[in-house]
Order: sequence, then structure tokens, then C-alpha cells
Amino acid sequence: MVSFFEKIQKVNGSEDNEEIIDDDNISIFSLLPAYALSEIKSAFIIGFYIYLPFVVVDLVISSVLLTLGMMMMSPVTISTPIKLILFVAMDGWTMLSKGLILQYFDLSINP
Repeated sequence: MVSFFEKIQKVNGSEDNEEIIDDDNISIFSLLPAYALSEIKSAFIIGFYIYLPFVVVDLVISSVLLTLGMMMMSPVTISTPIKLILFVAMDGWTMLSKGLILQYFDLSINP
């Protein structure tokens, strides 16, 4: 992504015509958007991984309630406690924190 934003700056003429030789010459105006986009991408991936099991629980609860003939009962009243129990049983906060921290740990090991 950094090279993409570097090319945009060269097209806009906001930087001299010097070539990028190493990582020390990269402009902060190229690094900031690239960093922001990579963080947004990571946030969407983590959000998707959290959201997907909850959607599956909702679908299973809804289909079980319809199978039992309980059409008037709200699936939310049954699925919310099951979602909370699932999140606690799977140690959700640890998994979420680990996912956030490991992305920076991988960056520090593989520069």
C-alpha cells in the first residue's frame, strides 16, 4: 500500500523526482494512509470472525424454534444468553486480544 500512496504523491507533484532507495526516505504522507487502511482491514477481519458465530447461533435458534412450532417466541430471548455463554466459554476476550496483539508481534518479527 505504501508504494500505491507514493505513486499518488508523485502524480500530484507533492514530492521531488527522487527515487525511493530505502525505507528511510518514505514520506509520512504515504505511511499514514497505508497504516490506516491496514488497520481498518484488520478490524473488519476481526469483526467478521466475531460476528460469524453469532449469526450461526441465530440461524440455528430460529430454525429450532420454527421446527418446534414456536413462531410467536422471539429468537432473541433465547439466542442472547446462548451467545453470551458461547463468548465466555470460548474465552472470547482472550481470543480478541490475542488477535489484536499478534498482528503487531508478526510485524516486529518480519519487518
